[in-house]
Amino acid sequence: MKHFGGLVFIFFTFALCADGLLTCDDFTSTQPGKWESVGEAFPVNPKQMYRLSGEVSGNDASKMRVSMSFFAEDGAEIRSFWLNAVAGTETEMIEDCTGGNTLFVKDASKWVQPSKAPIVVFHAKPDLSDLPNRRIAYYVKTITKEADGRWALTFDRPLRKYPRGTVIRQHEDGGNMGFGVPNVPVTASWEKLNLLAFPAKESGAYFNSMWRGAVKAQIKLLADKAVALRNLKLEAVSEDEMKALLSKRTLRGAEVKNKVKISGNVETLPAKDAFEVTTDGSTAYHQDGLNWNIEEIKQIDISFMSTTPGYVGFACIVNHNGTRKAVGGGPFAVTPDGEYHHYVYDISESKYRVGTVSNWEIRFTGDPGKIGLKAISTTGVNNRIPDATTLVAGETRELALLMPRAKCVMFWEGGASGSATLRFYDHNMQEIGGTAVNLAAGQKQVEFTTPEMLINTTVTLNTPGDGMPVVRQLFYQKPYSSAALQWRGKWIWFRLEEGPDFYSVWFRKVIELDEAPEFAAIAVEADDRAYTYVNGRFMGKTPAWKIPGRYEITDVLKKGRNEICIRVHNDNKQSGLVADIYVKKTDGEIFLATDETWECDAQSNMDTGIPKVYPDKSVVLGNPATLQPWANGMGFAYAGPVGWFTPVKFEPGRLTVKVERMPAVKKSRMKFKMVKENGEESNFEVNVTPASDKWEVVQVCTIEYPMPRVEDSGFKLYLADDFVSIAGNPAIADIPRVKRQSTSLRQAKLVQGNGRPYLQLGDQKVNGTFWQVPTSYRVNHEPEWEITKQLGLKNLRVTTGFGAFWKGNGIYDFSAIDNVIDRMLSFTPDAVFALLFKLDMPEWWLAEHPDDTAVHCNGGPRDFLEGDDQAIGSKRWIEEGSVALKAFIDHIRQRSYAGQVWGISFGVGSNSEWFWKLTDAKGKLDWAGYSKADQQKFRSVLREIYGTDEALAKAWNVPGLTFDTAELPHFERAYKGSVGVLFDPAKDQQVMDWLKSRTRSMSDALIGFGKCVKEATDGKWLVGAYYGYSCEFATSSSPQLIGHNGYVDAASSPYVDFVHAPSRYLNRRTGLSEQSMQTIDTWLLRGKMIYT
Repeated sequence: MKHFGGLVFIFFTFALCADGLLTCDDFTSTQPGKWESVGEAFPVNPKQMYRLSGEVSGNDASKMRVSMSFFAEDGAEIRSFWLNAVAGTETEMIEDCTGGNTLFVKDASKWVQPSKAPIVVFHAKPDLSDLPNRRIAYYVKTITKEADGRWALTFDRPLRKYPRGTVIRQHEDGGNMGFGVPNVPVTASWEKLNLLAFPAKESGAYFNSMWRGAVKAQIKLLADKAVALRNLKLEAVSEDEMKALLSKRTLRGAEVKNKVKISGNVETLPAKDAFEVTTDGSTAYHQDGLNWNIEEIKQIDISFMSTTPGYVGFACIVNHNGTRKAVGGGPFAVTPDGEYHHYVYDISESKYRVGTVSNWEIRFTGDPGKIGLKAISTTGVNNRIPDATTLVAGETRELALLMPRAKCVMFWEGGASGSATLRFYDHNMQEIGGTAVNLAAGQKQVEFTTPEMLINTTVTLNTPGDGMPVVRQLFYQKPYSSAALQWRGKWIWFRLEEGPDFYSVWFRKVIELDEAPEFAAIAVEADDRAYTYVNGRFMGKTPAWKIPGRYEITDVLKKGRNEICIRVHNDNKQSGLVADIYVKKTDGEIFLATDETWECDAQSNMDTGIPKVYPDKSVVLGNPATLQPWANGMGFAYAGPVGWFTPVKFEPGRLTVKVERMPAVKKSRMKFKMVKENGEESNFEVNVTPASDKWEVVQVCTIEYPMPRVEDSGFKLYLADDFVSIAGNPAIADIPRVKRQSTSLRQAKLVQGNGRPYLQLGDQKVNGTFWQVPTSYRVNHEPEWEITKQLGLKNLRVTTGFGAFWKGNGIYDFSAIDNVIDRMLSFTPDAVFALLFKLDMPEWWLAEHPDDTAVHCNGGPRDFLEGDDQAIGSKRWIEEGSVALKAFIDHIRQRSYAGQVWGISFGVGSNSEWFWKLTDAKGKLDWAGYSKADQQKFRSVLREIYGTDEALAKAWNVPGLTFDTAELPHFERAYKGSVGVLFDPAKDQQVMDWLKSRTRSMSDALIGFGKCVKEATDGKWLVGAYYGYSCEFATSSSPQLIGHNGYVDAASSPYVDFVHAPSRYLNRRTGLSEQSMQTIDTWLLRGKMIYT
């Protein structure tokens, strides 16, 4: 016998049962940290389900992994990549392979990125009958389409010889064992082991399944410390039991503790009807060895408890034809009251709705405390009433995620119906009077709209029935939109996979018309951009996925065949297209929308010209109203029937018309087009009175609207609404130029009042809190300006930057910012305001100055969509940018609103947060900061620190080193010091100096631009920035990575007056007070303001 930590373990004895399966009385691991074989290989049938049972024991700190190796008929151990086929990627070699490292194939357009599937198999068959296929080559490094249409696959090593015409297929890599459980905690007591191996799939080497082609298998064990097994037995599962196991998708109470595993640093707590543990803030419940049909599951309900703030999310892995995709929902903020609450995860709109679920995970992320899982269930019905089948008469239960202004329906599912009541509550958890919804016994259904002030909803089962009550949210009405404003089209792409990155896919819809239309329009939205052509004519481009395009195409469509062609360019990750088309004819209407009938060309990747052939079919991704990640952020454009006016009388601010045809939806807002004297056009949308519910057909109506403010130009107004038009489209107002006198800049100060600081602008005292218009979410901001007017807000902030007005060397166009300020002052003429000024340089400047453009360490592509623009260390950026910034300020000085501006706040990067970019455009870790300008800044800082080459060489311990030969270190050195996370100056001085240089680059830029503003305004404007995120990142092992460590220099500078930031990311959860990103006293003691 051997002794391990006080436990006595006995070596093993094995036997093969009469049916050829394994039994093992006792087994003890003898090689911790290495895979060990548990007995000999034994015969298996890969189409059979097996159960491995027994008991396990070990040290309390032990973890083990039980797996299985599979062997082919010739005794070879089967490798996972022999089975992991990427379905549909079969293609022919079009040239002989003579031993080089490149293959030329007919079509690789459906291949995924090599990093996801780097293996190629030869002599592949579309029916997958070649699996397991061991005729392999690896690793694929690049997949490119040649100019002549061929596809080239480049490998990292020489290939064997294969003849032209050989069919190949892409395969994923993977481990070499299947079945079992990963990283299971082992205790000193004997715990039951009960694992299932499901029948082999057609393709794919799944961890919880047998593998295709296996005739023998062998149990394997990996433990980090000594563990023991006893009473080990592998047996076949009967067909009846297998069916029962596959259909089991609900766990409650004790079943949760018996069937669910947990990962993370936890301590299990005594609870009879739930699985409760202490958590360190990151814990996952999981169940493996499943074989659920994802098509039968629309939502997941869980009963979860937490005593600490955090989030809980659900995810499962769906396997189909050799691919694995994650499907999930949330995370949702938990209610940290120690009580069990229901959380519902709707997965019905996931793109990946075909295949089997092999495992699920419920992950909690938050603060340390106690959490618990009491139940998990799946259902094939979408229902906002969680776990509705368990409701009993008289019980009241909270509903999941009903939104305000949502159109909903409640009905009874299955058998004779009972009765139920919904109640709605406001933010004080008080019932909103007069809003309860009742479903009477025997009533088929009831439709309702949730109240505006809704925060929480409950359902009470009054009388039971044979089934369950169901509540569905049909759609959510966003603010400032009509309930009818929903896309008819679906999101489509050429495959369920996202990407390819930096790639164009064309879509086509052919329309046959028996006459030219009376009216026609198309609305388009795409991720990332859509280029729309109708019968070869370019109609327009959408600038970003959140901003749709709408084009009237009446004059472009014709009798006969018409082609709508749309090129969608994807920059990275998610990709898709949604479009609506409307055609009005004399004898009816045609409504068309994106669906699976649209043709597509996913192969040509054409950026110019329109393809003639569309060989592929579109794939529907889901409903725009619910499909993530788009549903919460996408815009809407209308293509449908329009109302019709005939003109009667026009006055500024008053439109008198005869209503010939009503618009399709209620209109309380209308869109207008303004044309200035120089031909410049812009649209704006405002509230009108009366709204369309007061209009009457064939009656004359006078509609009033607010007139825009325009400085130094006359203008004409036109009605340009998507829902209603005026016959002849005449100008409804013709306003002559009004000369406005410029005003002087006023002195702005931040003054400490009684308890709260305030803004002093000249002799005017102003509330220091300002309202920022969310420019990233909307093109036209009239709704926000109307809110500021209604709420009486007088301190505002608008956004501009170099990219908005700097068109070339010495060439400026300030019309965009003038228009924004004019609109703002149209609603609040006496407002005071600051400017959020984005310092990112325009693309023309970057093209002229490549040495001052961001460069990544490993040569990764610049992420221009995320503010990865100029080199932060660029001296030219500050010098030339200051010239343009002064020109901008000089322009403001000439405007009539100059005395209303109190300051400027600088931003850099996509979120204006002054972060160094740490990833490239493909999301790969690859720091920016390696341009020639950054190199020069680094050496300049070294000269300031050391003074002489000799001092530098001594500090770095590099004989002969000079300032001119000092190089930037690789960014990976910033993640690890010589003493744990700490740097040792004797070994790491180069990295320490480099990080100091990066920090100085950022603070020097902020101070440099601040100095420019102070000088250009004679010190009258205040200067601030999104900067100083010290507290948030102080808990990181590498807080210096973000570049904000120069905050003391910025706080001490006379050219910086305030900083601002959102509250700390880690303190935004329910039950936590907000905290500042900045070290407050550092700024306050130097007389600076902090906005949070």
